[in-house]
Amino acid sequence: MLEKKPIHHLHLESIDSTNDYVKKHYEEFDLGRLSCVSATMQTSGRGTKQKSWNSTCPHNIYATFFFETHSAKDLQCIAQLLSLSTAKVIEKFGLFPTIKWPNDILIDHKKLGGVLCEIISTNDASLVVIGIGLNVNMPKSVLDEIDQPANSLFVSTGKVFSSRDLLKKIGEEFQKDLYVFLEKGFKPFCAVYNSYMVYRELPVVENEIPIGFSQRVTENGFLECRGKKGEISYISSGSIDIRSSKH
Repeated sequence: MLEKKPIHHLHLESIDSTNDYVKKHYEEFDLGRLSCVSATMQTSGRGTKQKSWNSTCPHNIYATFFFETHSAKDLQCIAQLLSLSTAKVIEKFGLFPTIKWPNDILIDHKKLGGVLCEIISTNDASLVVIGIGLNVNMPKSVLDEIDQPANSLFVSTGKVFSSRDLLKKIGEEFQKDLYVFLEKGFKPFCAVYNSYMVYRELPVVENEIPIGFSQRVTENGFLECRGKKGEISYISSGSIDIRSSKH
C-alpha cells in the first residue's frame, strides 16, 4: 500500500532523462511513497515509440513520478491516469485540454505534452516509472521548429507560468487519483477519461494497416474500435495513429 505522505521531490538542473535517472537511482529513495524527479533541462528526453522530445527549453516541465507496488491491477493504464490528472489541472486555468489516446495531452489539436510509463519488476513488486513532458512557457518560435503541431500554456494564454508550481499541482492531483486507482483500478476514471478523449469515429491504423474506427476507452484502458462491418476490436498498444485532418 502506498503511504499517504507528501511527494518526495528532487529537482536537478540538467540530466540526460528523468526516467533514466530514476531507473539508475531508485534504490536511493523510499519506494513506499510517491516520489518525483524533475529537471530544468534534459539532454536525451524521449517520448513514446522512442521518439526524441525537445527538452532543452528551461521553462517547461520534465519530470518523472515513481513508486513501488505489489498490485498489478490495471497498471497498463497508469500513464492514462497521469495524463487525465494533468488535463484536470490545466482545465482549472480556463483552458480546454483534450487527450489523444493513450496519453498525449492536446490544446486546440496541438500537442501540449505526453506521458511515458515504464514498469520494472523488482523481486515480488513492480517499480512504476511515469515520465511527463509538458510545454509550459515555450515560445511560438521554438514550437514552430517541432516536427508536429505543438502548443504551450504560454502560447495558449499569453501568460507566463511557474513550472514548479504547476508541477506541484499536477503531482497533488495525480497522488489523489493514484490512491483511488491502486484500490479500485481504472474503472472509476473511465467515464471522465472518455470525456476528455478526442478523435472519435476516425480511422485507426497500426503499422499502416487499418484497424477500424475509434470509439471509446474501456475500463481496462484499451481503445475500442469498430470495423467497417460493425465488428468490435480492442487495441492495447500505444503504437496507434488516429488520423485526422486536424493534426
